[in-house]
Amino acid sequence: DPHRSRHRVRAARDVTLRLRLALVAASVVAVVLASASAVVYFSMRHGLRAQVDSDLTTHAYAIQQRPEGAFRGFGDFSNDAVEIIAANGRIVGGNTNELPVDADMRAVASGSTEAFYRDTVVRGYHLREVVAPLPDPLGAAVVARSLHDVDSQLSRLRLILLLVSLGGVGVAGLAGP
Repeated sequence: DPHRSRHRVRAARDVTLRLRLALVAASVVAVVLASASAVVYFSMRHGLRAQVDSDLTTHAYAIQQRPEGAFRGFGDFSNDAVEIIAANGRIVGGNTNELPVDADMRAVASGSTEAFYRDTVVRGYHLREVVAPLPDPLGAAVVARSLHDVDSQLSRLRLILLLVSLGGVGVAGLAGP
């Protein structure tokens, strides 16, 4: 029967059209959620790392003002690793001897370059450090802090954003036309 055949073709076209619309809706939602997730993630990452940098700057400043004792004892900076590097590049003080001294640190200690921040890995620990000049003749202070807490928070945030995005795409796909 030609009438039934046309009806089946029309029904098949309707199904494929609905499927295509559902895929388009899910794709649009995926792009929007991926963009929003990226903005949230990188904003949070920037904020957390800026706080660490601010704390490191404050600690380095305290050492610049009072190098002989600013890194000892309990207080806001008791978890920071500190090394004092002489102008010749040798470690002359601090609360650790585990931060490797490299050419960039020696350049700050000798006064030939400015302070800087960087990420590093020491014995498997992800650290953020600042290398800041000290008054003559001391050289430079290296202040480092573990990024374990920041990395854990960002990992948890990535998981949450992924789950929310997948859920949103799934709902958009199922709720399509």
